[in-house]
Amino acid sequence: MAIVIVLLLCRQREHNELLLKLEFVRDLSASIIQIARSRSSPLAESVFVDDVMCSAGPAAAAAVALSSDTSSTVFISEGQRQIEQIVLYMRALELLASALNLAKAALADGRLSPTVLTRQGTNRD
Repeated sequence: MAIVIVLLLCRQREHNELLLKLEFVRDLSASIIQIARSRSSPLAESVFVDDVMCSAGPAAAAAVALSSDTSSTVFISEGQRQIEQIVLYMRALELLASALNLAKAALADGRLSPTVLTRQGTNRD
């Protein structure tokens, strides 16, 4: 009897750890998507950079190198802005696909089982 309880507790702990991993990936993906959406705003077209750190990428670094000021505002082209958005969306998609594969494998192995809330959410649709 004690062995069965220990096995159930281990399985429950593993289930909870998998859920935490999936929730982390969901939250990280949501943050990446939010950043990608913010790149579409008009204010995102200009990026303030200084001579110490250039977080806007190689194009902005080149613009700063050509500038004689120690700090300046760099305007990113529409094409570069769209490329940055696509890269961010692709990263979020890769993370979500990886999480989906993990969840499918865990369900198939019996390490993850649908909770009551999950069943209620899927039955509503």
